Order: sequence, then C-alpha cells, then structure tokens
Amino acid sequence: MQTNPAWTESKENGMFVMNPTATGIDRRAVSPVIGVVMMVAITVILTGVIAAFVLGFGAETKAPPQASLSVEQNSTGEIVIMHLGGDTIDLDEVFLRGDVDLDSSIADVNEDDAIQLRGGESIAVPVTGIEPDGLVTVVWDVGEDAAILAEYRWLED
Repeated sequence: MQTNPAWTESKENGMFVMNPTATGIDRRAVSPVIGVVMMVAITVILTGVIAAFVLGFGAETKAPPQASLSVEQNSTGEIVIMHLGGDTIDLDEVFLRGDVDLDSSIADVNEDDAIQLRGGESIAVPVTGIEPDGLVTVVWDVGEDAAILAEYRWLED
C-alpha cells in the first residue's frame, strides 16, 4: 500500500491525522504576518495624516481677485489703475512693484482714501523714481500668496 505523506498514523489511537508540514501548509505563521502587515499599514496612514497637518496641506489659502485692470500714466506723473470688471479689490492688499519707489500698499498712499476698487472705478497713485521705460507691476500680495494683476511700461514724459 502506498502512503500519502500528508497523512500520518497516530501512535496513540491508530487513526490517520493530517501532517501540515508535509503539505507545505503551516498555519502558525499566518497570524504574525497579518499582524505585521496591519501595523505597517497603520503606521503609513498615521504618518500621512501627521505630515498633512505639519506641512499645511489642509491650510486655507486666499485666492487672488479675478479682475481685469488697465494701467496708464497721467500728465501729472501718477499711475492710474482702472478696474474694468471682475472681483472687488482690497487696496490694502495691492502694491506697486518693479522700477518704482513705493514700499506701502496703494491704500496707504491713496489721496482719495478709497480702500476698495470696484468695476468701473479708477484710482490715481502718485509715484516717484521711475525712469523712462521702467516697469511698474501691480501686485496682489497677502503674505504667502501673491499674484500679478497688471503691468505697465513707463513712457518718457
């Protein structure tokens, strides 16, 4: 009689019992492997959540205004910014950059005391120190977020 190595005869009662090592099945290792896989998965998920909070992925950012602006210079040497349409612009968040000597927001140097610029309105900003062909950039800036709203190349007087 040919014997199957997966089954062995028990010495205690003479019955045949399954031999798990002969079939290649060892169920004792399944539980620790599942435990390790679960611990690794939990560690990866927790690392991702902590990284999202630390790196600020959930932080809200302020979007720049969606507006169409036109920039010109007038005969008195001022920059005239015309709001052609779109979102209302808070002038304390708008700065002139480039080849211009202006370190404060447009709201700070505005002679009309306007704090917002709406569609159809314009504002004249006195500037100094611009050379002919100098670039003036109208920038929306709220700290970490900034966007260029318009640019103008200064003409000779």
